[in-house]
Amino acid sequence: MSTAAVGEANELNLGITFLDCADAALIAMRSPLLSDTWNDDSVLDRMTVGGLVAHISSAIITAELYLPVDAPTETTATDAAGFYIEAMKIGDYRDGPDSELQSIIRTGSEELAATGQSAVIATAEGSLERVRGLLDGPPDRLIATFSDIVLSAGDYLGTRIIEFVVHLDDLAASVQGLDALLPPHAAEYAARVLAEVAIRHHGAGAAVQAFARSERSASPFTAL
Repeated sequence: MSTAAVGEANELNLGITFLDCADAALIAMRSPLLSDTWNDDSVLDRMTVGGLVAHISSAIITAELYLPVDAPTETTATDAAGFYIEAMKIGDYRDGPDSELQSIIRTGSEELAATGQSAVIATAEGSLERVRGLLDGPPDRLIATFSDIVLSAGDYLGTRIIEFVVHLDDLAASVQGLDALLPPHAAEYAARVLAEVAIRHHGAGAAVQAFARSERSASPFTAL
């Protein structure tokens, strides 16, 4: 991540922001609007509204899973942007909904959704309470996460914040009248990290063209 982006990220308390986002997500997940739309298609290809809600809950569940896992000694760590770069190399993620990784994510989300709205909420609530007890450690402690990607606990919480920001927006677009009120600084953080992902994946020149001269951009441009 660039020096400026790193400095801004360090000024943000990622643990508190994660908790604020998780609380906002749970408020959205409890909405009665979801009861009538749970089995409807979401804006995400081949994922129901319930599946999307279950996927949002995984931002909490995975935090509980990986925060206690210390990285092996003498390992090379990446940052939040690097996490996405590495994760998207797995299972041909960028190949779209038919890719192995996207299929695994979608299947797991739909299986959790099949337990029902109340069960998904209860699972997320219980997991969040346990995560609160895992946030006392130093944010620079290195942990081993998905597919053994190593990064600091703080940066990993940053990736969970991005998941909340991106997918709560998906949920609001999927369910008319639903609004997820995330703290503004969460979206700002997500935008900075995703811009860095785009630069690393597409190159700085392509990123500048997409941001400032989209009419000359060679192809559709996305960070994820």
